[in-house]
Amino acid sequence: LGSKPLFYTAIGNDDGGRGLVDRLGNECGVVTTTQSVHIAEGSNTAQYLALLDHRSDLVGGVADMEVLAKIPVPSVEELEVLGVGFLVLDSNAPVDAVTEAAQNGVEAGSLVCFEPTSVPKARLLCSSSEFVECLSYVFPNEDELFAMTELDDDGLKPKEGDASLDEYKPLRDAASKLLSRMKPGNPHVVVTLGSRGV
Repeated sequence: LGSKPLFYTAIGNDDGGRGLVDRLGNECGVVTTTQSVHIAEGSNTAQYLALLDHRSDLVGGVADMEVLAKIPVPSVEELEVLGVGFLVLDSNAPVDAVTEAAQNGVEAGSLVCFEPTSVPKARLLCSSSEFVECLSYVFPNEDELFAMTELDDDGLKPKEGDASLDEYKPLRDAASKLLSRMKPGNPHVVVTLGSRGV
């Protein structure tokens, strides 16, 4: 798309972390700097193993994410100097760091985008109005959406294979509730529905 994304992360001082940063730069054109990538001595680069069933649905996972607690938070000044139009956040860093990054993004004039990553993390971060009111775009799946709006009752979700518009009313209601809490102006909620589309 012609953009040069700047990547903030924390990695271990290991082959996996160095390989990740090298590949992002050399193959994907992603910019990393000594300020944006914290190399944590004595930590492993984050790893996640997903266990999927025959339908490719997640049934469990094993993770080592301790190093992500050390992700540096971009300052308002950095975001302004770099002219960051979109600040994309996920929920892997600590809540206070993600919230500070979102607030800094708004102050710098960036549109803040959020990928919730998981139901528990979505619920945790979106329980904070300070965080949600910074968001211009969110990209949850339906379970994350219900968690983000505290409407996670399975009875509200549309049934698989049922494409009637009435079946999507709970999703529209949850998205409307989330939109009302997001940054005023023109917020967007893009809900992914697996095999049923977006």
